[in-house]
Amino acid sequence: PCVSKNDLVTEPMEKHIAFLILVNLQSSPATPNDRLLSGECGESCTAETIATEFLQTGRLIAPFAKTSHSGTSSAVSGTYAVGPEFTTDPATLSRSPDRKGRLFTLNMSVSASRYYNCTHPTLTTNCDKERRISVYIPHQYEDGAEAGLLIMQDHLGRFDYSDVLMTIMDNIIGSSDPTRSLPVFVLVSIHSATAMQDGVGTLRDFEYDTVSGRYAAFVENEVLPEVKSNKAIRAAFPGLRITSDAEGRASLGCSSGGLAALGMAWFRPDLFRRVLAYNPSLVLKDEYLTSNRSYPHGGWDFIELIKNSEKKPLRIFHSSSEFDLGTHKLPWIAGGCSGSEHNLEVIYPNGYNDWVVANNLTAEALEAKAYDTRYAYARGACHCDERVVHDDLPNSLVWLWQGWAPNRKK
Repeated sequence: PCVSKNDLVTEPMEKHIAFLILVNLQSSPATPNDRLLSGECGESCTAETIATEFLQTGRLIAPFAKTSHSGTSSAVSGTYAVGPEFTTDPATLSRSPDRKGRLFTLNMSVSASRYYNCTHPTLTTNCDKERRISVYIPHQYEDGAEAGLLIMQDHLGRFDYSDVLMTIMDNIIGSSDPTRSLPVFVLVSIHSATAMQDGVGTLRDFEYDTVSGRYAAFVENEVLPEVKSNKAIRAAFPGLRITSDAEGRASLGCSSGGLAALGMAWFRPDLFRRVLAYNPSLVLKDEYLTSNRSYPHGGWDFIELIKNSEKKPLRIFHSSSEFDLGTHKLPWIAGGCSGSEHNLEVIYPNGYNDWVVANNLTAEALEAKAYDTRYAYARGACHCDERVVHDDLPNSLVWLWQGWAPNRKK
């Protein structure tokens, strides 16, 4: 999609935007003057060609991922494309009401937490008094058997995928089709207790965008003990055994929640080894986090961590979208993407805030280190686009869990 010159307001506006494009791309360490990962102009994309093309024709070239596959088959590893036409995977649609698991909810005091009690000096906004935790135990689970664990971020927030996850679990856990089968696992969905706020100074940023193992420790030492000791859960499943095997533990999120999922596994592979991150915020989103002292570019520093560290025993899915946050396609091109009005706001001149470029570089780094990795580039999609989730999630979940099965001995 493109915008013609006649659609623009004035020529001075064109020149102003072209200048901003040029300056921003030249300042980005990921897009030096001689290389821009990939784009509609092929391997020859540079900051100058993009700015000049926009000034002369009104067309805006943006980087995109080089894909080797199309479709979302669970057998696909590496980089693949979905969209721009999306389908709804049948596994995301509710079926028989008799095939439902048990859903439990519990609340945790925020002020009582050792990790996130809303007193950190970087916080400038209010927090909720309690944190809601939801636990879903699928109907396929037999009490006393071992079950895997999937942690989901952003419960009750914009990127809460617990409903579709529970439906997928109901439908394909234990399926006779090995290309569409999941092992038995328990879903634990965690609310960020951030009073429905996001951005600099919020608890959500502190939890999810901090580059450290703190969030993984919080889940292990505070959330899971609450789950295991909950009276309602113990009454219904007195023999519940959530695996302690890191291979059987995964984390899922979108945007900053996706970054949190990666951080959990990267810094604590003894606890979590499987990552499912849609549009993870591998960027410098919050310049005031204390972890920036060690990782000054925020989530972007995962690229260098992956390149310069020994390979870890992780399995990682991530994605980006054509109209993702920080992309150099203008908001009105996106056709009304939710959140696209923020695109220009998050393109800071520090050069570490393009979600597509960040995920492209991360995919390259992971593949270079021979990680088990899967990267979806969603054409015609927005940031954390639900169409992508309903098309891709079942097969990406199957891919994620490959190689692990619970011990069914009671």
